[in-house]
Amino acid sequence: MAAAVLIAASWRASGQSADAIVNKLVQKGVLTQQEAEDLRKDADKDFAKSFAAKSGMPAWTKNIAFSGDLRLRLDDQMFENSLEKADRLRFRYRLRYGGVWTAQDWATIGVRLGSGDFRTALGDGNPNSNNQTMTHAFSKKPLYLDAAYVTLKPPGQDFFSLTAGKMNNLIWQPAFTSPIVYDSDLTPEGAVEQFNFKFGEDKQYSVFANAAEMVLDELSGNKNDVYMYDGQAGFIGNFLGDSKKPALKVTLAGGYFQTQNLKNMPVADNSGNVGNSVSGANYRGDFQDIYGRGEAAWRISDQPFLGTPALLTFSGEILKNVNDVYNIPGDKQTTAYSGQVMFGQAAKKGQWQIAYQYRHVEADSVFDSLTDDDFGGGTDRQGHVIKGFYNIRDWWSLDFAVFLSEKISDRTGTHTQPGLNGQTQTHLYVDTMFKF
Repeated sequence: MAAAVLIAASWRASGQSADAIVNKLVQKGVLTQQEAEDLRKDADKDFAKSFAAKSGMPAWTKNIAFSGDLRLRLDDQMFENSLEKADRLRFRYRLRYGGVWTAQDWATIGVRLGSGDFRTALGDGNPNSNNQTMTHAFSKKPLYLDAAYVTLKPPGQDFFSLTAGKMNNLIWQPAFTSPIVYDSDLTPEGAVEQFNFKFGEDKQYSVFANAAEMVLDELSGNKNDVYMYDGQAGFIGNFLGDSKKPALKVTLAGGYFQTQNLKNMPVADNSGNVGNSVSGANYRGDFQDIYGRGEAAWRISDQPFLGTPALLTFSGEILKNVNDVYNIPGDKQTTAYSGQVMFGQAAKKGQWQIAYQYRHVEADSVFDSLTDDDFGGGTDRQGHVIKGFYNIRDWWSLDFAVFLSEKISDRTGTHTQPGLNGQTQTHLYVDTMFKF
């Protein structure tokens, strides 16, 4: 592999010189633009054959794309004095690395490893985080299987795909700084079917549907295993100006989230989140959530503002758990909603982004195990989130987040949020991340 990297590096260096020569010949009128493109394609094909022959590596290896990131974090949690809970300061890191192999135009296979803390005696990792805490006298840290999936598309048909295995979350939700249903680091296990149909004169509109069937827990004592389902349908529209670079992009989606046999699963799962009602050592019942989501990204100007795209994004979500088992008389806690405004886009060197979100997530509105663990560690929380990002280089970024939350209800117990209604906690982190 080291030899292959050296060969690739030397080719890239010479390729850049060759590109400069080709561009100059186009400028002089010796070559047309099409002839230049054909020349580049022929050169790429010759390189691929030569590379495979000289390195001794199979030809299929040229269809693998590797990538990863390393993030360093200062993580500070502060609690209201009346909670009588100790503040906590941690220095943490996250490492992820993997590859995607394009076996055919219609088949891709992805694998990724990631760091993470132990959550149980069995060594299972926290599903909502790849963070690893610096601790235990320089002990060696675990590396987990973070993703392993295959995606299949019918040859020549772009409207449908099937993904199965342990995957990135494919259910659409806005680019929230603190999502309600799914933590952004979650990699569900199961299968997802995706449909997308484009229409309009310039294909500037599309309708989509995502259907997920996931395994939450496999029980060794019987076949009443625990499952999760999520089905959503939505619309994407590009408005105002060029359809390929619109001034306004709107995405709307509605869906239904449901668990099955959740009461068979102990609450002491690996996420560490709390908040839901329980019956003994198990969840009270299944979740049946109806939700709506939306996002509107408005490009105010084609000119950047202080070095970042002048992009203003509004997004929101509302959700209701309609299962009567959670409508406890006198203490109904089954609604969640959030709203967010974001400016900028931190994608390239020198670009930045800031965001503000208000979030209200009642105790039994969503399955607490999967929700964002940075916002108070589960449900039964409401409050504010402020985030900022800055790209020092295309591959190096800085960001921070402040979560100012308070407890909604007066519930107490082993699986509830600490404290009573109105008692607060603050979560602050500062990150620097390197992509490679």
